[in-house]
Amino acid sequence: MKSQPDNPDGFFESQPIVQFNDALLKSADRSWFDPRPIDEKWFKDPGKRLHRVEQAKKLLAQEFPDGDLLVLKDPRICRLLPIWLTALEQSNLEAIPLIITRNPLEVSASLNTRNRINKNQSHLLWLEYILQAEKKTRHLPRAIFGFDDLLEDWRSVLIDCFDALGIESIDLTSNSAHAIDQFLVKDKKHFCASTDQLLKDKSISALVKKSWVAFQAKPISLEPIFDDLNQEYENLSINLGNFQDMVTMQKTLDSEKGMDLTNAVDHRHIILHYHLFKNAGTSLDKILKENFKEGWHEYEGPSSGWKSCDVATYLEQNKYIKVLSSHTALLPVPEIPNTTIYPIIFIRHPIDRIRSIYEFERKQIAETEGAIKAKELDLVGYIKWRLSRNGDRTIRNFQCYRFSFAIAQKLGDKELTEWERAELALKKLKFVGVVEKFNDSIRLLNKLLIYQYSDVNFESVQINVTQIIGSDIDFRLAQIKKQIGKKIYDRILSENLLDINLYELAVQKLQLALDK
Repeated sequence: MKSQPDNPDGFFESQPIVQFNDALLKSADRSWFDPRPIDEKWFKDPGKRLHRVEQAKKLLAQEFPDGDLLVLKDPRICRLLPIWLTALEQSNLEAIPLIITRNPLEVSASLNTRNRINKNQSHLLWLEYILQAEKKTRHLPRAIFGFDDLLEDWRSVLIDCFDALGIESIDLTSNSAHAIDQFLVKDKKHFCASTDQLLKDKSISALVKKSWVAFQAKPISLEPIFDDLNQEYENLSINLGNFQDMVTMQKTLDSEKGMDLTNAVDHRHIILHYHLFKNAGTSLDKILKENFKEGWHEYEGPSSGWKSCDVATYLEQNKYIKVLSSHTALLPVPEIPNTTIYPIIFIRHPIDRIRSIYEFERKQIAETEGAIKAKELDLVGYIKWRLSRNGDRTIRNFQCYRFSFAIAQKLGDKELTEWERAELALKKLKFVGVVEKFNDSIRLLNKLLIYQYSDVNFESVQINVTQIIGSDIDFRLAQIKKQIGKKIYDRILSENLLDINLYELAVQKLQLALDK
């Protein structure tokens, strides 16, 4: 399909397939801009179904003559899935749907500019396309993600998609990755709207709002909600009648305006603080506790490793929790129906972290083994003691180890190393703070959460800080090296190379996010 003034970079759709889909819609007495659902009897017409499928198969062979992985893209397919899924199956091609969601306000603004379609009609179209796509692909392995996520971090989107679809990752050259970076630029997005804007807009029907919220909350695990949404839309669709009577349908939807969304979809928002030991967690918890009061909650799981599924169960059982802070909670971020979880985790230079651990345990009033040894030994002795213990990760690539839990050990058929998993986790997580850049990190956190928590002030307040005030990281590292000597310093460097690499990537990620 040729590019147009509103999309100079092109559409990436096969023109013959688009023309075929338009012909199919016309034979069903519909068009791409007609939001009325297609009668199921049309799909099952015994005299024409076979011919339609055969035409689709011929187009697949013509437009995609070879290749193990092909991409078939046209929004009209959302409404014609029974034809295309059958054609793919009969062509010995496995269907693995990707559903990309976009804020209905942005969709309506785009359609109005390009096609002069009014907001009411565009929202009906949005519902028809998105709900049909979800309903007709539910039996297949699929991935659902947001347009904004793609622009924000396409690498993480790919990771999630490959994981959900069970396909091997695509090896991208540095040139290819650079080309994608140049193509997926936020400035090319002509219309922008937030979820908060959508929910506060009283002119938008509750059904549109409910559908959008559901798609933001891990829709693969929310089939019952989509069953209700689809049924609600089908009931309302009966009122559509002829295309000219669409105003009647909108009046039905308009009767729901002003409905409190919390009554329609009881959606929770939870901040989950992965409080890594001696990574400025106490300072962050003070900020969170001051803002969320009784909604802030601290809890350690039954063991040193609190599994994600058990964290999810705990959160479901304690509905009052708005912020959960835990030293033992393990990644990945838990998935809970009707819930959006915002993970917060900080990383610290591993050598400076070792000094902080030692000084903390020396002062700690506790009978733990670490506290006892810290009081008995100097810093060199404490380091040697920790490194002599099999399985003790406290000062040995500890942060890489904890980050690695976020990613499965296998990606497709490939076995991932601990470092590969930690690196992918760092890229995938929306927010990773850096202790040495605490104030900048809090500024970014406020930027990321401002739309959901507009009345919260994530002000930088540091307490329990055991670093030398006013000194930078290079100075502190030099002081540690002088204190423990080159030999032991080189040893802890070699034992923490992965953590150092992870730390440097986190610093880069933070700076890039602040520069946007």
